[in-house]
Amino acid sequence: MINIIPPPPSPVLIAAFSEKELVHISLAIFCTLILIFIDTTLRILVEVRNFNLATHRPCTIKNTIIAMLWRGWGTVTVNGKKRRYLVSNKLRADITKKLVMSYPWLFILSTVLITLPDVEVPIIGRLDAFLSTGMYLIPIVIELASCVENMIELELVETRWFRRAIALFKQILAAIKSVKEAIK
Repeated sequence: MINIIPPPPSPVLIAAFSEKELVHISLAIFCTLILIFIDTTLRILVEVRNFNLATHRPCTIKNTIIAMLWRGWGTVTVNGKKRRYLVSNKLRADITKKLVMSYPWLFILSTVLITLPDVEVPIIGRLDAFLSTGMYLIPIVIELASCVENMIELELVETRWFRRAIALFKQILAAIKSVKEAIK
């Protein structure tokens, strides 16, 4: 029997990537996947709500569940035009664009940017780490904005719990500012 032993990894690759930076990129990919799931769920709820409004049904929990499981997949005639809600081309195209075209390339670019030479810039620190961080934060920011946009369309922004969450977020920011000022 012949044993094949692979050669050891190239020292260039080991020196180019630190474990900490690869963990950051991996966490960004995981966070982006979770946000895509949340965004897709909110987008489906928006489409179900639009379906219920187009068919003149109240937006109750019962009608929402029935539309998600059965009614919302068919065509509806609105103003003389046939329209599909849960099977719309826009919904499928957006998800495909995110998962196949845009985000993977940003993560690959982020990984490639880490391999740049370590150049120190006075205000931002290491230039390669700064650019890499910017590249892997872009999908997260885009997904957060998309989630907020869907929540606005669902009119969740006007609910009491959302106002409480925003108030809590403002209190946390104020506490962070006060700690910063106390340190100075």
